[in-house]
Amino acid sequence: MEIKPTEGQTLVSENDTASDMLGRVIGSVMYGNMDPEEASNWLEHEAGEIANTLDKVRE
Repeated sequence: MEIKPTEGQTLVSENDTASDMLGRVIGSVMYGNMDPEEASNWLEHEAGEIANTLDKVRE
C-alpha cells in the first residue's frame, strides 16, 4: 500500500529542497567553486522557487 504525501508535506519538501540548494550555492561561492554571477543567477532562481512554494501555501 502506497501512502501519498499530503499537499502540506509536498510543499514542505519543495521548500526544504530549495533551502538545501541555497546552502549549496552559498557553500560553492565560499569555497571558490562558483563565480559571483553564476551564484547570483542560482540564488535568484532558488529564491523564486521558495516564493512559488509560499504562494502555493497561501492559496
